[in-house]
Amino acid sequence: MKWNGWQWMLGGFLILAASGQAQSIKPNVLKQIQHKQNVIMNELKYGNTHFSGPTRKNNRPKIMVLMSSGCSASAEQIFHLPANELYVNQIWGDLVSKVLLGSLEHGAKVLHIPVLIVIGDRASSAVKAAIREVDNPRPYWRSPNMKAAIQQLEFPVREVSLGVLKGQTRLEAATQENVQNVIREILEQSPALWQRRIVGTLKIEGAIYSNQTGKLTWLPPVP
Repeated sequence: MKWNGWQWMLGGFLILAASGQAQSIKPNVLKQIQHKQNVIMNELKYGNTHFSGPTRKNNRPKIMVLMSSGCSASAEQIFHLPANELYVNQIWGDLVSKVLLGSLEHGAKVLHIPVLIVIGDRASSAVKAAIREVDNPRPYWRSPNMKAAIQQLEFPVREVSLGVLKGQTRLEAATQENVQNVIREILEQSPALWQRRIVGTLKIEGAIYSNQTGKLTWLPPVP
């Protein structure tokens, strides 16, 4: 059965209401938000009219990058490389999923990219949120998706909490542990990537980005 426009709208409202997200928004606030949306769209459209970069045929990136969507710098800026040389996957907290693994396997198997870099952000909002949740668990969640994301990030936070920080802040230690845990999850959940790493056709390295210096701190290899 196909839904028409008003049925989609009604269904969306019922979902929001059931999840506790249907909140009254003051008309002046809504007007400001919609004005901001229009400004952003105009900026995007205007910017695209000035794009004249070449679209290269047979493009083959040489580096896969997994980094948090909240990182303050792009992979192109961090590595000082053109976009066509990088195969970038960005997701909040570097969370591993089947969709992400499929993208990385495409990069390794189809595009034959020999290097994967997993980058954690020293100022990671995702890890900060996980630390807050570990310290003060909320009694209920309005979003089951956010709950799942935070719970996936709680493991490295708890691992750090049980150990010695060795001169690091809790956030720094948890961010480092998260990067190394992400690499372990990639290898455990993707036989294709694990095999390539064992054979030697895929090198996986972890690093922490500093938004203060712009530099990477490279982490010890994950066994």
